[in-house]
Amino acid sequence: MLRLKVNIDDVARMRFARAPAPLMEVYAGVRVWKATRRAGRVGGTGVQRAIDRFPSSARPLLDVIPSTGPGPTFLAPIEPDLPAALGNVRAALRRGAGSELGPALRDGRSSEWLRALAAGRPGAADRLVRALESCFVACLLPHWSGVLAAFDAEAARFGETLLHHGAASAIDRLSPLMRWRAGAVEVRGAADAEITPGGGGLVLLPLAYWDGDPLVRGLPDGTVLVAYAVPEPRPRTPAPAPAGGDDEDALAGLVGQTRAGILRALPVPCGTSELAVRIGMSVSVTSEHAKILRRAGLITSVRHGRHVRHALTSLGRTIAAP
Repeated sequence: MLRLKVNIDDVARMRFARAPAPLMEVYAGVRVWKATRRAGRVGGTGVQRAIDRFPSSARPLLDVIPSTGPGPTFLAPIEPDLPAALGNVRAALRRGAGSELGPALRDGRSSEWLRALAAGRPGAADRLVRALESCFVACLLPHWSGVLAAFDAEAARFGETLLHHGAASAIDRLSPLMRWRAGAVEVRGAADAEITPGGGGLVLLPLAYWDGDPLVRGLPDGTVLVAYAVPEPRPRTPAPAPAGGDDEDALAGLVGQTRAGILRALPVPCGTSELAVRIGMSVSVTSEHAKILRRAGLITSVRHGRHVRHALTSLGRTIAAP
């Protein structure tokens, strides 16, 4: 059993992650899928539906993400912006994170590209980043609106429990494998250890495509991440809103359902990849709709190097206002 010995500052700084983390979900989904195949079981509905779309370009992930035991943490940053998260993976490899691949190299089946990745060679890092991105886009992006909905529902549930019953009850209700006992958060199923955050606080992250024990690790800013399986039901892709009738969305009737979603998803400017995540569409489809909105004077798109950043214009803010 793992014990997180928290103090009053840790409780005061306990918080939810800002949003779901794309690469954490990729890591969790691939790991669950591998574990269920290894055990000869059928994977959970959400995971199986997602991994059914697994592209060949993502196959390198099968070499680096284990089905059991400790895995390389640099593959799963909690950054909610996909391009930034992929940049974090590259930066970690430049700092020598390839040393975390030791267990994969020792299993006797390591490939030349895996040895190159552990050595920090740029070409191998490029292949890994492409694998992570293609896995997210092909497997998880089509269901991302469901992931966002599940995350928001879990955050609301935690907040309500915290408000009405206090921190101990809120922790107890996160997962059947976690409980508050005598100034510590006990995580059953995890390896025996004791961690003292020392006032840095806890960051809570529900995972839609995880079904194992809570994952606990320290973060560079001194906080401790506690990632856990979101309670059932698993996220599902919402059915499209019915068209017509008195309840029809006026904004969607004006600019279309997808473009209305883009306008409502841009209270905070972001890049095309993150915008695609926010609305649950592919990057290419999002880019085409953004082009139409830009021509209509509803958004601006400014290029920064290889990335384009989108923002609402004053007119866009006016018509998107609830």
